[in-house]
Amino acid sequence: MPAGAAIIAPTSAAAPACAAWLAEGETVILAIKPSFWFVLIKRSAAFSTLAFLWLAMVLIEYAGWFDFNLTPIGLVLLTIAVAVLLVLAIDRATRLYLLTDKRILRVSGIVARTSVEIPLYKVTTVVLHRSLSERLTGTGSVLFTSAAAGSGGGDLVWFIVDRPVAVVRTVRETLSRYGGGGEPPASAGSFGAAT
Repeated sequence: MPAGAAIIAPTSAAAPACAAWLAEGETVILAIKPSFWFVLIKRSAAFSTLAFLWLAMVLIEYAGWFDFNLTPIGLVLLTIAVAVLLVLAIDRATRLYLLTDKRILRVSGIVARTSVEIPLYKVTTVVLHRSLSERLTGTGSVLFTSAAAGSGGGDLVWFIVDRPVAVVRTVRETLSRYGGGGEPPASAGSFGAAT
């Protein structure tokens, strides 16, 4: 790794979850969870829709076009919003984004667990995507593609991470050091993962 390279150590929240996903001899370079902003940004369209419905009903009531009983409707919309927030908070808590000296990994899922990984030697592209809401909150999403990828949005995505520029820098330095976009190293083998 070049002198002065920015390495982000595993966070205290992510570190305990790492061990279950590591193969023997694998070194963790970066272990993170999505930003706290993930809870609000990931389903911002749902929150906008609920707010729009509430506003539309208030305006219709105020204009006298229809007589709504806004209290129970407001409680239903508020309950839906709280339920969505709760699911997103649990989703965030169960996610793990992991970069090792051998692969890039995303573990997600509340009930059913899904792990997606790309060996470092197969990574061909690293893209930092920052929507307006991500730019406003200082977050971003990192997309990874491999040589086998189609024209989709990426083989693997780390959604809404803090310090995205530093994360991408660390990923690129790791790829440079351990070999991305090339032939598999002589020691490449299968990776184990606990369920």
